[in-house]
Amino acid sequence: MIPLDKALELLDSAVFVKAEGEEVVPVDKSAGLYITEDACSLLNLPPFRRAMVDGYAVSSDEPETGYRIGGFVPAGILPIEPIKEGEAVKVMTGAPVPPGAVKVIMVEHTEEKEGFIKATASSPTCNITEIGSDVAAGSVILKAGVKVKPVHAAVLKGCGITGLKTAKRVKMAVISTGDEIVETPEEMNGAQIININSLLLQGLAEEDGMEVVSNITVKDIFEDLQAAIADAALKADIIAVSGGVSMGDLDLVPDVLSNLGFEQHYHKIAILPGKPNLFASKGNVYAFCLPGNPLAVYLGYHLFAKRAAAIISGAKPVIRKVKALLSGEFTRRSTERLQFVPAKYNAEGLLDPVVVKSSAHLASLADFDGFFLVPIGVKTIDARMPVEFIPKDGFQI
Repeated sequence: MIPLDKALELLDSAVFVKAEGEEVVPVDKSAGLYITEDACSLLNLPPFRRAMVDGYAVSSDEPETGYRIGGFVPAGILPIEPIKEGEAVKVMTGAPVPPGAVKVIMVEHTEEKEGFIKATASSPTCNITEIGSDVAAGSVILKAGVKVKPVHAAVLKGCGITGLKTAKRVKMAVISTGDEIVETPEEMNGAQIININSLLLQGLAEEDGMEVVSNITVKDIFEDLQAAIADAALKADIIAVSGGVSMGDLDLVPDVLSNLGFEQHYHKIAILPGKPNLFASKGNVYAFCLPGNPLAVYLGYHLFAKRAAAIISGAKPVIRKVKALLSGEFTRRSTERLQFVPAKYNAEGLLDPVVVKSSAHLASLADFDGFFLVPIGVKTIDARMPVEFIPKDGFQI
């Protein structure tokens, strides 16, 4: 049994960026992918001098008689004629201001009468956004190695970028093992459970921008499992296996991988849940074999498979931890493993541990905000004491 830090070190040294793994994709289809070169704006934003408010653009101090209203500029129309001295041109928010404008007087700060306006209040700002003041053409919008989120894609499109060079989608094969798992209640014989790990792993992988190339369930038969993993290795970059990885008579995965020529990097990790976690590789195919318990599958996927996907895509793995306070005392019996405790923020902003009866307790997956960590050797954490907390979105951001 090795510490988590050592397991991550072994993983990082064994996984490589995918060779010839780049493609150019439309920015509209880029969410979930990692960009492989800096994305720079093709435009100045705004691309014209823009009115920040509805009001009147002027080029000079106000005459005694007030400004004569000399025109109207709505959004989307580019004015050509400059403002004449003593005139005011009505402009809408977001519209280009006419040439020569030095400020826009808010419409709320004016009075209009017989074709003239007078200012009724002064403004501390000119209410004009200058060309390129938001974004300058050529400036870096998103750095290489970052996963594109929907908001990123929208910003990039706004900067005139139509295509992005990205890492190709990581391909994952999902394999669930065990004679005890079935797909529907009608198949249950009294000693079986519904298979949720296949759905869980596929959903998580797709949410993270991966392509799930296969998703199958295999009984505890050596030849069938070997055939399934061999086939997956031909299609996928990552193979995620749930079940069959411990020390029981029917835990066949370690021997199957060995028989197929995979190199084992670790098998047991000092974490809870998820002690039996096996990572093996063969060439550029990486197998992450997780315990069958759903909570351990969820955690193992985020700690290991998702991390590998980031590395394959050329990104630097990151786990974001924040400090949080526990709402009450937390205690445990055994202290030999680093424990990941599902928790939820309460109305006071404190962490309430989610009741977990076992790693197979499905309810703990339904509603939680992340995991707080209980270090090796720590048995009790007092109420309102600070803990390290990993939000659900804190893995490989």
